[in-house]
Amino acid sequence: MTQGQRALIGWSVAFALGCVFWAIVASVAFAQMPPRMFRGPVQITVQFASSENVENLCGMITNGRLRNVEACANEQVMILPDPCTYPGRYAEVVCHEIGHARGWVHAERETYSARQNQIERP
Repeated sequence: MTQGQRALIGWSVAFALGCVFWAIVASVAFAQMPPRMFRGPVQITVQFASSENVENLCGMITNGRLRNVEACANEQVMILPDPCTYPGRYAEVVCHEIGHARGWVHAERETYSARQNQIERP
């Protein structure tokens, strides 16, 4: 066997081990997608919490079975970290809607609403 062939085999083994390593990391680090029959629309209570408090709340709803989690859910409630602290369009949209749920109204809508109230009054 030539030195070039040994080098090729060595690099091939290193590449294969690297692939195995990253496959294991990815399977542990990323949330697993549920089977298709468990996906789709659902009506459930969602509780947003600070990322520090998510683990405590998840421990409460699972009787301490879950640790080191980013989010969790059972059949009644879904515990998620506050999206207002995350980047990305989806987080931005959810953060925006949380503001509305807490009573926030767009400034331009407040002005429109005030004008409508003035017009309707005699």
